Amino acid sequence: MLGTQDNAYWMSWFITGCVMNTMMAIEMILVGRYYYAFDCFVKAPFYVWFSIIMMTSSTYLLISFYFVTII
Repeated sequence: MLGTQDNAYWMSWFITGCVMNTMMAIEMILVGRYYYAFDCFVKAPFYVWFSIIMMTSSTYLLISFYFVTII
């Protein structure tokens, strides 16, 4: 992206990653709860699993940003 600041570049990737992580987390919870009826998804509230999956995937996203910068 020519002519933009580095912050705009990284922020666009971060927003894209957060959107993809949100869609993945919702899909994973819904499939685990309604399609396969796993006890861990059925007995726990939605927001607990959503926050766990989002924190984990956001951490992976930030670690990948770190390694891409180093490499």
